[in-house]
Amino acid sequence: MSRRQEESSMCSPPKQAIILAAGRGSRLSPQTDRVPTALISISGKPMIAHSISALRSLGVTKFLICRGWQSEAFDVALPQLGEGVRLIDCPDYAKSGMLESLRMAMPHLSEGGFYLLYGDIIFRPSLSRALAQQQGTLSIVVDHESPGIQSKGFESVEIVAAGGNAY
Repeated sequence: MSRRQEESSMCSPPKQAIILAAGRGSRLSPQTDRVPTALISISGKPMIAHSISALRSLGVTKFLICRGWQSEAFDVALPQLGEGVRLIDCPDYAKSGMLESLRMAMPHLSEGGFYLLYGDIIFRPSLSRALAQQQGTLSIVVDHESPGIQSKGFESVEIVAAGGNAY
């Protein structure tokens, strides 16, 4: 990739995303005994479909979903998730963790940046718009009130850009 292409890809929002959705989701048992957390229905559609819709509104067209627990359920849900979704099998998800799932998806990416998100998180549409406007090589969405704690609230989530600015 030329320097000009590199600079252009850093300035334009990503058109692809990796969604980590391989885990068991045992905290939500018994709802997750037969279906992955990302496929639990919220307002009539799978949780992961809300994130895909938010990213589609930003121009994302390629979605790599890392699946493991009850992976065949994603085959059934695929028509609900729409065009551009590719399922990545992560058979060792229970032993290897999220970074291995990410590693499994990386070869399937096109050139340029990408969004990385969990399949069991729903976020405000305004957050996805703000994320798309970030400049730089890395922007992270975090819960600034209680990092590392489960059940994040909508209002306490922010974006931290590579330069350290919070939005």
